[in-house]
Amino acid sequence: MTGDGTQLLDRRTASVDEDRALDLAAARTVEHLRERGLEARVVANRLNRRKIDIIAVPEWADPKKAEIGRLLNAVMARLAAVDMADLSEVIDVAAGAAHAAGLADPRITSDVKHVEIGLTDKSDSARWAAGWLVQRGITGELILVGGDEFGPIGGATGSDSFMMVDALSRAPVVSVGVEPSGVPEGVVQLGGGPDPFRQAPRCAAHSSS
Repeated sequence: MTGDGTQLLDRRTASVDEDRALDLAAARTVEHLRERGLEARVVANRLNRRKIDIIAVPEWADPKKAEIGRLLNAVMARLAAVDMADLSEVIDVAAGAAHAAGLADPRITSDVKHVEIGLTDKSDSARWAAGWLVQRGITGELILVGGDEFGPIGGATGSDSFMMVDALSRAPVVSVGVEPSGVPEGVVQLGGGPDPFRQAPRCAAHSSS
């Protein structure tokens, strides 16, 4: 952030072939899921990734973060109805489709409602940010990592856990999410959503003292 607003510092730009592969991977994922009885649809063509909705029904059109427990129950029931064990099976389908489409190192993540196929994930962003901070003498416990999906959920790895890279191993980590399955070791769970996030530096420092 600057006085003039947010400033772009770096960006991974997909090639034409990579964009085509992402489109094909998303389309094939939807096709393969439908073959197994699960209706899904591509809902977003995002930068370097494609987002697929696996519970595209009006009730869950725009779920709030606080509803993730109910959302998880709804998604798991939807998967069970087509004999899919959990979100890991959906991720496997997406990974297979991505490899078949020509993506050598696809990054597959899920926020429960969606599965995303990308060229990068939050680990790449975290490593870049760590390097940027090191150049400015900011390391270790001077850095705070915060998010809301560090723990596993529905058989999938929590998407924010990818930020816990080696380069940030000394940084305190806090979650303000619901975390239905708990958080990994080393993560302080504050809960409460965005409002308590301002308290995170104090709470994290207290927990590490």
